[in-house]
Amino acid sequence: MSILALSDVQIFNQALIRLGKDTGLVKAVDGTDTSKFGKLAYPLFYLTRDEELRSGNWLVAKKRVQLAQANVTDTAASWTSGNTSMTVTTSVGIRAGWLVANVLQQGGGNISVPQGIQPATTVDHIIDGTHVALSLAPTATDSGLVIFQAKNLTGYWYVYEIPDDLLLANSVYSVFPSFAFVWPFKVPETVPFDYRYENGYIYTNLDPSFGNPVIEYIQETGARSITVTGNTTSASDSIASVSSSLAQSYVGYEVTGPGIPLGAFIGTISGTTVTLVYSDGSACLATATTTGVSLTLDPTEPFFADFIEALVMRIAGKLALVATLDLNIKKDINGEYLADVIRAQGNNQREAQNDAPGHPWWTERSRF
Repeated sequence: MSILALSDVQIFNQALIRLGKDTGLVKAVDGTDTSKFGKLAYPLFYLTRDEELRSGNWLVAKKRVQLAQANVTDTAASWTSGNTSMTVTTSVGIRAGWLVANVLQQGGGNISVPQGIQPATTVDHIIDGTHVALSLAPTATDSGLVIFQAKNLTGYWYVYEIPDDLLLANSVYSVFPSFAFVWPFKVPETVPFDYRYENGYIYTNLDPSFGNPVIEYIQETGARSITVTGNTTSASDSIASVSSSLAQSYVGYEVTGPGIPLGAFIGTISGTTVTLVYSDGSACLATATTTGVSLTLDPTEPFFADFIEALVMRIAGKLALVATLDLNIKKDINGEYLADVIRAQGNNQREAQNDAPGHPWWTERSRF
């Protein structure tokens, strides 16, 4: 398994190089590069990356998490007649558009509301940490149990929130806590469930009380580029007075800007000062002294080599006519892209877990 950590800029420039464009390479893909190809890079790079991730079952982007129900229960909410502001214990987890009720709506139908809350009242917006705004003003003053919940008119019993980084839902299943054990097999009971994915929610009949609802999906990988300012000194590997307080997670980001050599990455972060290194870890020295210069910090993408190759060729295919004005080159690039995808599919199949059909522990049990 080969994983490369290339920046978004490096990947985009590879597409240009494949088209014979070794000059006019971009310095950023976040819209700050105003050159010919820089203007194309945003949002083309991010759109194409997400399209490619969605188009195939790429193992490098596969992820599993336990789902959380799309509701929040507050036993001590309070509201006043004629006032759309509702006081809650905490607004954390409550979403705009959710219904305001006192029972959990399952599968559709009429919904029960607390005394004084008008039917079909929803959360209009979050005011602060302890207040939410209602879409309809209450008709009476009261307090007590409120269940904020996503609307559910699908016919499925339960509603779950999707992960923030979901690009493509593959399956929903439950891993039950009990397992079957017949020597030498110890197999958890995993059961897939039908589901509907709509408008940011997963609807399914999987009861959270009887199993762990898990979603397998393709995730959106990588962060977006950011722009900061800083002071550089000629022949120094330090950038001082960086305008944003950077977390340690920015170590490894590629840095581009005036006075910064190509191939510079953040090596260390200490307060508002960062040091620059090359990919081999050696010091990278600025070529100019500047004050308040604009710098682009570009994340690296840890992808399989075959995914990077497919992404490069897919971007190149979209750039081909603009870059070369040659339809034949575009056809050749698209053909190479298809070959890369076929090759990657074979690698995925070999690397993926091979599950035996049925339940092996049950099959083997007949021998005892």
